Amino acid sequence: MWLIVPTAVLAFYAGWRAAAAYLQAASAVSDLTNAMAQQSNSNTLELERSRLAQEAVTKAIDANTEVVNSRQKEVELALRDLYEGFLHAGFVRRPGTRGRQVGEAPTTDV
Repeated sequence: MWLIVPTAVLAFYAGWRAAAAYLQAASAVSDLTNAMAQQSNSNTLELERSRLAQEAVTKAIDANTEVVNSRQKEVELALRDLYEGFLHAGFVRRPGTRGRQVGEAPTTDV
């Protein structure tokens, strides 16, 4: 009979220690899970920021491309008008035509 009390005390103490160890391990797992969730949320936020920045850069590139293309078309039209003016004035000649241009010295082609 006298062994029942010390055995019960030791069993209670062992159970208490086991429960404390389990709760400590569960707390560590919970902390780890929370840290992983926070990191995942942080990564998701950064990826979203990166995606938005990429969209902004893509829009800016598209806008710049449109401006460059329109300006290139304007330059092309201006050069064509200039060339036609030079043709009309006689400063240049169309490819494949014979004769001299204004101010061109005579040649002695055989």
